[in-house]
Amino acid sequence: RQKISELSLTRESRGALPSNSTEDTSASRTMFTAFSPVHYVEQAQMNVPARTDGLRARCRSRASASTHVYRHREKSISAESMVATKSRSSGSKLEDLIELQTFQGFWEWNQMLFECIRLIAVDAEKAVKDNGWDKRIVATALAIAFMKKRLCKEKEAWELIADKANGWLEEKIGQNEIAAVMLVAEKLIN
Repeated sequence: RQKISELSLTRESRGALPSNSTEDTSASRTMFTAFSPVHYVEQAQMNVPARTDGLRARCRSRASASTHVYRHREKSISAESMVATKSRSSGSKLEDLIELQTFQGFWEWNQMLFECIRLIAVDAEKAVKDNGWDKRIVATALAIAFMKKRLCKEKEAWELIADKANGWLEEKIGQNEIAAVMLVAEKLIN
């Protein structure tokens, strides 16, 4: 009933209802979306079947909607601070490599990776051009080779990370091609 009276107020403030109504007309204009409860009330008044399953899950009150906007703003601020933190080195090469690895298991071809593994990108670009490999494939192989050669004392810490990266490589190029890419990557890491 409250939503119907809000609908009446909104229509009255737009001039859709007669102004002789006894209800309070001081309410400000409200814009409703297609999923707002008022939309379903309007459909019911016009004898149009309304889809009401999951209505409460899709609709938010004004208070929760403003909270949602505030939370979204908090998330974007923390995401910005994470980007700024990511560009700085944490000191540990392994931690830096872990931060640079994507969720799918590969490493992007970027300057931060090359700074972390202490390699000049031009040397790796030659391997990409000579063999026709994707840059992400070579970057991933370089990260794995770096962990195997330079972080061998921390093998227990990076073993699962390397397994995930190897799984991604196998999915993209197959087991036989992985050996060739890893051979080139290991030569570059020396």
